Amino acid sequence: MIPIFLYYFFHFLPIGSNIGTGFIHGDLLSYMSNARQYYDNEGFSLFYSNPFQLDNQGTRIYFQFQTLLLAVLWKITQADVGLLFVAFGMLSTFFALWISLRFYKTYLGWNSMAHKLTFILFIFGGGLLLVAGYAFSVVEKGDFYQAIFETFRFDPGGGFWMLNFGRNFIYPLEAYYHLISMAILFAVLRKKHLLSSILLFVIAFSHPFYGIQFLLILIAYQLIEVVVIKEHQNNLIKALVFNVFTLALFAFYNLGWLSSFDSHAILIKQWSLNWSFDVVSQLLAYGLLASLFVYSIRNTQSFKTFFADSFHRFLLVYFLISLLLANHDLFIKPIQPLHFTHGHIYIPLFLMTAPWLISFFKKSMDIRFQWLQILLFLLLISDNLLWFPAQYYNNATRLAYVAVRETPDQKSVLKFINQHFDSNYLLISSDLDYLATAYTSVYTLLPHPYNTPFVADRLRLRDEVWKNQHWHLLPLQKLIFAVNKSEVDMINALQSDGFTPIFQNTTYLVFVKH
Repeated sequence: MIPIFLYYFFHFLPIGSNIGTGFIHGDLLSYMSNARQYYDNEGFSLFYSNPFQLDNQGTRIYFQFQTLLLAVLWKITQADVGLLFVAFGMLSTFFALWISLRFYKTYLGWNSMAHKLTFILFIFGGGLLLVAGYAFSVVEKGDFYQAIFETFRFDPGGGFWMLNFGRNFIYPLEAYYHLISMAILFAVLRKKHLLSSILLFVIAFSHPFYGIQFLLILIAYQLIEVVVIKEHQNNLIKALVFNVFTLALFAFYNLGWLSSFDSHAILIKQWSLNWSFDVVSQLLAYGLLASLFVYSIRNTQSFKTFFADSFHRFLLVYFLISLLLANHDLFIKPIQPLHFTHGHIYIPLFLMTAPWLISFFKKSMDIRFQWLQILLFLLLISDNLLWFPAQYYNNATRLAYVAVRETPDQKSVLKFINQHFDSNYLLISSDLDYLATAYTSVYTLLPHPYNTPFVADRLRLRDEVWKNQHWHLLPLQKLIFAVNKSEVDMINALQSDGFTPIFQNTTYLVFVKH
């Protein structure tokens, strides 16, 4: 867990006026906005409405297990939402690593240094993305120093799509999803089919991308076992039936129930983004491991022996379905294909290759072979060996553009609003809309570019309100304006229209009209 602790240590370092919130990527804050909605909107409900709507009249239609748990924890502790989110992630990471180690020991053993080295690679290994990125940039630029800044050119999103396993733990909810998914793998390995079905139900109603991915994986694997392999264990068949029921319920909820609401249907269109996974990045991310795996089963006997094992067949299904989903833009209209990576191509591929890696690291030969062992280990761990220190530097120097940060003045404004206003109010601000959805109960005008229903209409409304002072167009007339003191024209307009100043600090003036 040390690399994860260090990531947050540098994120929270008090450098300059920006304060780390704990939300190390912009999208993460929205999950705590969702969590608060279970309670914020006039009392607790098992379902919540979209916190990025304009008012509290939205229908309560959403549910996820982890946001419900976060909501209860927040209500009980009243902790800072960012710190609570990080604590949840650290706890999930601890248990995910614990269950990964238990799984690994059961699957592969733990009786040699080779086993331990391979486990390190399982958690923090990867491909050749950064090595290739640096080498290509050196050739392109002819400058060893400048090439450093192009190292991530082949790693999608600067590495934040988490193509390998352990990097995912910096995201609290990815740590939770990987805890559940590793528990599913462990259950499948031990042939605890009903337990795997219960865990599948949990992950299906935790995140739609994870839901469809693991539903397809488990159902496809179980169908192969029952129909092709003729494995007729009673518990396996029961689990298959239960999983098909979960798939039907998942489809009804996501494609039927949610899509019947215009406010959600428009979100699906806004989410239909071609965040695709190019061939070069895939080859660099997985090519080395894939080559080693193919080499390990290169003859007919090795192939037959390997896939005679039921769990190995599961890993192959896991790998192929994840790979297909990450490339579904080749077949159908894309909905963020990269969302299906997050280590779920790497994990099964690595686990299929791991027996060969252990045998390779066990061999004791001449000095040249030992250097080859060291080289292979360094190549496989190079992505994260380079990526994590680069992110520590970016966080420490505030170059981490993806993180959500706030100033002390922003923090004090949000604290004041949270203490004095509820979900009957609408906040308008040039830079606090998104933060306010997680740190207060009020609604905001333009909080999120993808999760805000009818975001194009909201952009036009924002222009009417902010540029032309047409706040009569807003659905709520209980309005709060948090205005930067440099925005003199807006301050004069608010004062002339009868808004009352109720709070100020060095940066902001807060006005209200009840």
